[in-house]
Amino acid sequence: MRSTAFLFTVVIFSLMLAGCGKHSVSSVAGNYEGEYFGGVEKFTLTPDGKFTQSFTVNGKPIYTNQGSWSVQERIVTFSSFLQAYTFGDPDFARFRSPRNAVTAEIPIGTSTILFNDDGNYFVRKK
Repeated sequence: MRSTAFLFTVVIFSLMLAGCGKHSVSSVAGNYEGEYFGGVEKFTLTPDGKFTQSFTVNGKPIYTNQGSWSVQERIVTFSSFLQAYTFGDPDFARFRSPRNAVTAEIPIGTSTILFNDDGNYFVRKK
């Protein structure tokens, strides 16, 4: 009887952990903001799978963009996405084309979208 109760507890705990990393469109949709590279980037992810993004430095608009997004478990995939760090110069004078299939991660237990592994390029849900 004890082993059955133990097995039941392990199964329930495992199912709970498996669900921790899953996100739905409705849980991810919303307004996000990040401060990096001397500016502020704002994202709006809508439940219909579209997004807008803008980046400003000292109040000066550097770019605005729009595209689509989807989420599967903890991975958010963006199409037509501009990455701030790809601009490569401090004045953001060179404009780069949007990239398709850019993936980002939602760390467990956060409302943050992390765009690179070193953790300095992310937006937080407002």
